[in-house]
Amino acid sequence: MLKGQIEIFFDEANILADKMFPMAKSGNAFESSCCVDVAALSTLVRTVFGVDLAIQKHHGMEHPYIQAVETSFQIFTRRICKPWLFFGHKERLREHQTTQKQFIEDILNEIKRRMAIETDIEPDIHLNRYQEKTMNEEIIGKTNKYSHDNDKTYERNKGLSKDLYEEMPRQMNNNMITNNDMSNNNDMSPNNDISNDNEEINHRKISFVERILRGHRVDGNTDTATNITEKRLRQEMNGITTAGFDTVKITMAIILNMLAIHPEIQDKVYNEILTVCGDRNDTAPTYDQLLSCDLLTRVIKETVRMFPAASFIARSSPHDIQCGGYTLPAGASFVVFIYGIHRDPQLWPNPHQFDPDRFLPAATVQRNPHAFLPFSLGARNCIGYKYAMIYLKTTLSTVLRRYRVLPGDRCRTEADIRFEFGLTLRLLPGNDIRLEIRRPSPL
Repeated sequence: MLKGQIEIFFDEANILADKMFPMAKSGNAFESSCCVDVAALSTLVRTVFGVDLAIQKHHGMEHPYIQAVETSFQIFTRRICKPWLFFGHKERLREHQTTQKQFIEDILNEIKRRMAIETDIEPDIHLNRYQEKTMNEEIIGKTNKYSHDNDKTYERNKGLSKDLYEEMPRQMNNNMITNNDMSNNNDMSPNNDISNDNEEINHRKISFVERILRGHRVDGNTDTATNITEKRLRQEMNGITTAGFDTVKITMAIILNMLAIHPEIQDKVYNEILTVCGDRNDTAPTYDQLLSCDLLTRVIKETVRMFPAASFIARSSPHDIQCGGYTLPAGASFVVFIYGIHRDPQLWPNPHQFDPDRFLPAATVQRNPHAFLPFSLGARNCIGYKYAMIYLKTTLSTVLRRYRVLPGDRCRTEADIRFEFGLTLRLLPGNDIRLEIRRPSPL
């Protein structure tokens, strides 16, 4: 699936680069997260849900969904730290959740509208429950022909609705990553291949949500326990959207800061991009070219080592665990502080120094494979790891071919990067950069 989405990554990256042009032309400093947030959201909606809402074109530097997510995260964090504030924040939280629900509803309605058009049904997206059920029954009969045309397709679709979590990992990543894969530059290697499953209808690639909807209709009876309800589907879509865009936009912004702070590394990355991908701004990089950008990969990994977007993860112990002379009893909840592990001098010499060569193969084999876990590890690792790597490589290679990144007024060293811990790392004002145009803009 992801191989077939590189063109979309590239298209959205070019829109982002175009939006950066006025700021580059002015020479003024601006926050590294400026534009990046909206670009990450727009790209995720197109690639994961197969819906182009032209988010970057219709929104400038902000989007209501992004603001709602960020505020909700802050409220959740305050509630964790200060539970006595629960009731005071309840109404504010509900307001922001309504904004998120409406955005997901718009995406789902667009998918349904398109499916209905392709099956010769004229939908009214503002259907009441009875009308919606009737339309769904019509679509069941219409869409069965797509599923039965090919036995393999039918067998694959037939079981999709049984468990959304079976579809998400397969469609987004096929992403069971070993510890060594995470630490090495093997994130996109042939032995750890990304699915190129691009099933189409009417010459259009089917998104994973649409597969679930079609699988739901193939199974037919919406009242059975094996079918996913639309309420649950909306909840999962919101979770995927929040987790998918939030972490990559944080990482993308900090990488721009790190490249500005370290111009000698930026020059090497730029030269690698030109050598591997060429200097034409109108040509998308190929999967193999992205795979060959070794230094760019190391820069991304060193950035998420120093500034992991998910700075901690919570887990529950299935059995007694001995840890540092203490016993974690079975059933105990605990938190893994990833940021602290990534800054541990026993694991990472000079941990506060930005050094992408830590991820050269010779250095990696000498390190504990569990020392690097920006996307967690094991069976519950982040299913979006490969998505994030392709997105970041495509976007960075596109932006860097057009602009040189320079330090801003307030952010000139790693120590100047301002953030706070929360459900994810939250960037604070002051992480500014400047852009210098490398070539005349096509605008």
